[in-house]
Amino acid sequence: SSTRVLGSASPGETADEDTVPRPESVPARTLWETENLIRSTFPSASIVRAAGIYGREDSRLVDGVLSGRAVNYRRWTNRIHCRDLIRVLEALLFTSDPPQLLHAADSWPVQLGEVVGFLASALNVSAPPDLREEPEAGRRIDNTRLHDFIGSLDFPTFRHGYRHQLRDPAPARLR
Repeated sequence: SSTRVLGSASPGETADEDTVPRPESVPARTLWETENLIRSTFPSASIVRAAGIYGREDSRLVDGVLSGRAVNYRRWTNRIHCRDLIRVLEALLFTSDPPQLLHAADSWPVQLGEVVGFLASALNVSAPPDLREEPEAGRRIDNTRLHDFIGSLDFPTFRHGYRHQLRDPAPARLR
């Protein structure tokens, strides 16, 4: 997720496009340096920070639920369905006055335990174990600017997106 450029925060803290990035990891610093290079080279370019992209056939989270891989249930997560992200990028190409920065995230930041519980139920498997020793972490991404730009999302929450993904013809592992 390119929203990692924001760095850590108090658990559940909300971030929007005005939040000052504090990249901590090497990948986050690389993203931040890349954003700055783009801004200095192409001053009118739009930067899109996509949350976790899902909705394709390959899904690390779905695979993890199916395999029972333990996760931190208290980790705040943000995601965007790939079709909604494509709509955002398309709209940016065809607007005369695009925003300089957009956080591409759906309308429901949620703790990971709720997501894996939903997927486990939809896949008719047991929910993966919770890494109970890990504390609450992560932040919530505010998508107000995205909504102002593109309007409603086709998949406003993970429930809408994963229901669609699991209903579509899928690879053998999801049948």
